[in-house]
Amino acid sequence: MYRVEVMESAHPMDDIISRANLEPTIMEHLTRASIVFVPSICDGNILAFPSGTNEFFQYCRTHSDCDVEICCNDADYCEMELCSFQIRLGKLYVKDIAVGVISGLISSYIFALLTSHEAPSTLVEQEYLTKPTVSFSIVVSDTTNSLHKEFKYEGPAEDVKEVTDNIISMWNEGKVQK
Repeated sequence: MYRVEVMESAHPMDDIISRANLEPTIMEHLTRASIVFVPSICDGNILAFPSGTNEFFQYCRTHSDCDVEICCNDADYCEMELCSFQIRLGKLYVKDIAVGVISGLISSYIFALLTSHEAPSTLVEQEYLTKPTVSFSIVVSDTTNSLHKEFKYEGPAEDVKEVTDNIISMWNEGKVQK
């Protein structure tokens, strides 16, 4: 069984943009984007993107009609590589109208990644194989930019479709209760 953590977002998108020291043209693109990839933040310092972010970013741009951007100057882009079989998608800021789009993109991207790998070698004993996991955070803002909810997931990759479907439902329920 999976668990999705839901909380009020501590960092609205405007705050992230102002702390990122971005070029004016990039800032302008970010304010119009429906989906924005943001780097990891630790103790108020902007760090790096999870490894594989560029591939997922390109996947989203190719497979979506939404305006997808990355919160970083081209020259400052760097990824942080961690050694594990966890697919880290990082943190995404999403406008209300794109919640369904990003949910579908995450599900299809994970499915494509998992089905593109060859079967494990027969030389490796099955007991040492672990199932891949996924982690991501989606911060959704309503159309008035007054409600910001963050949905965090870390768990089995096989549950991602169900998780993203439930995030859509939880967001829609939260808007009604506002």
